[in-house]
Amino acid sequence: MSVGYDHVDLSELRKRLISLGHTPGVLTDAVADFTVLLVLAAARRIREGFRAVEKGEWILNTTWMLGVQLTNKTIGIVGLGRIGSATALRLKPFIGNNGKIIYFGRVEKPIASSLGATKVEFDTLIRESDVICICCALNEETKEMFNYEVFKKMKSNVILVNTARGGIIRQDDLCRALSEGMLGSVGLDVVTPEPLNPNDPLLKFDKVTVVPHIGSGTLETRTMMANIAIENVLSGVRGETLPHAVKVNFDTK
Repeated sequence: MSVGYDHVDLSELRKRLISLGHTPGVLTDAVADFTVLLVLAAARRIREGFRAVEKGEWILNTTWMLGVQLTNKTIGIVGLGRIGSATALRLKPFIGNNGKIIYFGRVEKPIASSLGATKVEFDTLIRESDVICICCALNEETKEMFNYEVFKKMKSNVILVNTARGGIIRQDDLCRALSEGMLGSVGLDVVTPEPLNPNDPLLKFDKVTVVPHIGSGTLETRTMMANIAIENVLSGVRGETLPHAVKVNFDTK
């Protein structure tokens, strides 16, 4: 039960003439909210703060555990679709009038003008952004597009958040970059594989917050997803067209 279908073998479905349903359009608010949550958690070092309290390492010092504000920062959105644009809308008040929103995608997005967002090349986005939110689909073009060479071009204090798919980031390269002191902080709702091994090297970095793919995990959203899935199943068993179908493009020759 999901919107994404990168885990499904579409070529096999085509061979077998099997329709595929998904649950689009109902995750936007929940995932956008969660993306902002991870941005703020990364910016204000929430994971490190929790650990310090639990370990009894709370220090009474005005320069201890300093995070960063989003005021006047440049937000880079990779994929200004439904979730990307909803995330940009939520982050806009945080950056203020002197902040910027830039985005990368295959095409110009009409909603960009109302968000005050500017389309840029990928290289520009990774070099200029103070915060990068990955909100695009996983496909052949985006698979492991965030790799070591990309991390080297980012600002040293950049905040990187991924609520899309784990495969968009080359995880070994991320660990290498972090071990070499690159990136400011990272928030991940998605990783590879899922679930992540508790001994995975990614979890040893204090400035990395990893949560178990719960971006859409609200009662309201999961209820709507379940209802859509039920509609698809009932339509399928009745031999009807699925109301929420993935375009599989069957070859009927």
